[in-house]
Amino acid sequence: MCRTPPGGRRYRRRQHRREGHASEGRPSPHADPVWLHPGRGLKVQAGRNGRAVPDASLARSDAFAGHGEWSDPDAVLMAVEVTSWNSDTDRRHRQEKPRVYAETGIPVHLLVDRAESEVAVHSEPGGQRYECVRTVSYGRDAHLPDPVGITLQTEVLKDWVR
Repeated sequence: MCRTPPGGRRYRRRQHRREGHASEGRPSPHADPVWLHPGRGLKVQAGRNGRAVPDASLARSDAFAGHGEWSDPDAVLMAVEVTSWNSDTDRRHRQEKPRVYAETGIPVHLLVDRAESEVAVHSEPGGQRYECVRTVSYGRDAHLPDPVGITLQTEVLKDWVR
């Protein structure tokens, strides 16, 4: 079940599939091996001076080969953030970055929230926010929708609690 953000409406994006590619020209995770690339700088649509550095980006293994410090986000299937213990984590991790990733069109954003002991899966980017946000407590499985298409077991995250 997916929760619609406050004031939002639920919508379904039409998906056009091409051989080896998912909707909107993003690569299918089944076409080539995918890697979790740590700290890769991304050029984003708005906010953060047009730049964002997720804790990790899920993309094809060769997605950023030959790029400089900042890469185009088109190859990114999922942006991953892990909350810090800094005083601005609410603004930065829970508000600003999900908006920036949604505006950029990154299909899935995974927020591992250590302070709340939960995982938030954002999907269906629709303008300034993700239309679908599903939150599960540590210990429960979190389904990461297509184009990621896996189930994340979060039991081990219980060890991250302060």
